[in-house]
Amino acid sequence: MADRESPPRERRRRAKTLASRAAWVASALALALLAGGCTATSAPEGTEPSASQATLAPLLPPAASQADLSVDQGLAAALDEEFASDKYYAGLRSVIVLAQGRTVYERYFGSAATDYHQIYSVTKSVISTLIGVAIAEGAISSVDATLAELLPDYAKDMTPAVARTTLDQLLTMMGGFTDEDPEPTATDWVADILGKQTDEPGEYWTYSSNSAHLASAILVEATGMPVLDYARAKLFDPLGIPSTPAAQPAPDDPDVDNAGFGWAADPQGINVGGYGLRLRAQDMAKIGLLYLNNGLWQGQQVVPADWTHTATTQHHDMGYDGGTYGYLWFALSKIDGDPAFQAMGYGGQVIRVIPARELVFVYQVWPDPEHPNPFTIPRIERTFTELIAPTYKT
Repeated sequence: MADRESPPRERRRRAKTLASRAAWVASALALALLAGGCTATSAPEGTEPSASQATLAPLLPPAASQADLSVDQGLAAALDEEFASDKYYAGLRSVIVLAQGRTVYERYFGSAATDYHQIYSVTKSVISTLIGVAIAEGAISSVDATLAELLPDYAKDMTPAVARTTLDQLLTMMGGFTDEDPEPTATDWVADILGKQTDEPGEYWTYSSNSAHLASAILVEATGMPVLDYARAKLFDPLGIPSTPAAQPAPDDPDVDNAGFGWAADPQGINVGGYGLRLRAQDMAKIGLLYLNNGLWQGQQVVPADWTHTATTQHHDMGYDGGTYGYLWFALSKIDGDPAFQAMGYGGQVIRVIPARELVFVYQVWPDPEHPNPFTIPRIERTFTELIAPTYKT
């Protein structure tokens, strides 16, 4: 490994990393995205609602009792009024609220239920889910396995520090890898990333899409299958998430943000572990429900229950006020006394779960880095903390 950075240089580098992450990590909940934002300009090609594909059946039934119906309708009316503001919510695509076994709220804005949107870093939480399944099946021995063991074809070129880095450290962002993109000329992203370890593994928490991509490469090695094929068999098909046809563009291809299901792939065809997956809002909500129900989906144990708990509970403090990290999931500070966790992606792609309230909250925002709207994400986070979450506190 390269010589360790001097303390002043390390502090500057870490401060820069923290500052860049703080641009998209929360204010209201200390973990909600602030970066990107959205604008009132037109959305990317293919996101306009289609008259023939405007709706999907609700994931859960509506309230059965008059008392529950009254609560849900009251919240829905308040949310409709809130989200009507173009000033605050230009660029909002979707909001879904599932609570206590029923669909409370599902709305689409300049979009449709059948539209796929890139979920950015929520992709990481999908990779985490697949890792949990692979461990349960014995394809991966444990989270204590090292990179030398998990990526044997690269072992001879690994530094000693890289070789002893564990899967646990990758999943918790403690692997010491930078978040610098692979070199534009790199034809082997895995080799390039393995050469970007700048810290001793286990020493610092550094948010790194590269770590998630190594986890994706580990899935390929362990299962003998492309990540997308494994995801179809173990997650997408069981949950009823349509994934064919599938676009698999290069990560820098404009088609990454086009319509339809897709998952970007690196030059060797490995689906990108840190971003690049396109899902519908309901697909995100299904993942939230899966974790709310301890990995159980319609009577089938899709993900081991112990993994859903381990992945979404605290492993490391991220260095932000109240911010902790699990296995490619964010473990939130308690929300009014109740533990919560979330998957979140750049610009406002969020799956949030409060198990004690049987609450799943999903929203999607169209991010436009060129013309960010500073209101949307802080405002929707305030709406969650002041309107949605309190309504279902037991």
